[in-house]
Amino acid sequence: MNAFRFENPLAFLSLLLLLPLIARLVTRRQREAVTFSSLALLEDVPASWRERIRPIVPWLRIVGLTCVVVALARPQQGLSGFRVRTEGIAIQMCLDRSVSMSAEDFTLDGQPVSRLAAVKEVIRQFAGGDKTTGLEGRPDDQLGLIAFGGYAEVRCPQTLDHDVFLEILDDVNLPEPARNADGSVIQEAYDLYSREGGTAIGDALATSVEQLQISKAKSKVIVLLSDGENRSGVLSPAQATEIAKQYGVRVYCVGVGTTGRHFVRIIDIFGNVQYQPMTLKLDEETLTRIAEETDGKYFHADNTAALLDVYREIDELEKTSTEGTKYLEYRELCQPWLLAGLLLITLEIVLQATFLRGVL
Repeated sequence: MNAFRFENPLAFLSLLLLLPLIARLVTRRQREAVTFSSLALLEDVPASWRERIRPIVPWLRIVGLTCVVVALARPQQGLSGFRVRTEGIAIQMCLDRSVSMSAEDFTLDGQPVSRLAAVKEVIRQFAGGDKTTGLEGRPDDQLGLIAFGGYAEVRCPQTLDHDVFLEILDDVNLPEPARNADGSVIQEAYDLYSREGGTAIGDALATSVEQLQISKAKSKVIVLLSDGENRSGVLSPAQATEIAKQYGVRVYCVGVGTTGRHFVRIIDIFGNVQYQPMTLKLDEETLTRIAEETDGKYFHADNTAALLDVYREIDELEKTSTEGTKYLEYRELCQPWLLAGLLLITLEIVLQATFLRGVL
């Protein structure tokens, strides 16, 4: 956003010199009068244009001098500017999108929503900022996104383009089996859908560390969010933790929901959507160990308010340095003010020396 400023604001002090001139005009108008025994004879006499503009003309000098003072203060408009960015943090979001994330035990705006929908909204506020929730956003940080179920998938490489990051985040959804044109499930793809419903925490963590190696940021963190336990993938959480430690990556783990029986969204082989009761287990022990061994921290959130608190705390723990805005070039705006002031003063002098001579 461009900036407006006065390069020489002390020039406005010279306006004080105009006060005696204004006072003189006021007292002069009070003294100037012609005494008549009766004004009845003048009631029907139309006022000439000279008489109409006579009260205005003396003020032309006041307004003109004011314009000159504004010009001397040198108003300027910033043309080109740049943000002064200090070194930001590389943050890799690692988001569980397994079938268990369909459990609708969270709320948004008073309405029950799935765990995935609530988490996506909070991540959006964490990245972009939201004054109502106290999240300031991460404008100078690199953000990346890994989505994982039965396997880990790089959805968004590390980027400073947060609009792109948020668009990709919106496209992260619960697992869906591939369908034919008529809407029926492709039988060969149903096995893939079934595997997608698992939770590959180890693979997701290792992939996140790999993505962070691309970044040149000195501070690198992973926010790993899951509501289950590791049941898929090639690497175990312990192996992935060792990789994170080797590369000095700090991991904040967020456990979502609670262990217990919940209704989850299942799509059968015929393509029908069903909500079936399923016992879900949140492996807090594994998530806590990952966080502790990488110098991070474990958080638990069983509702939307607690989830917001988690991301607010992460926001505080991973602060970037302050930023400012500087402008390289300013455009001078004094010329129009100076021209207007000189024109008004000249007009006042000409009127008094010609058309209004002997009247004022």
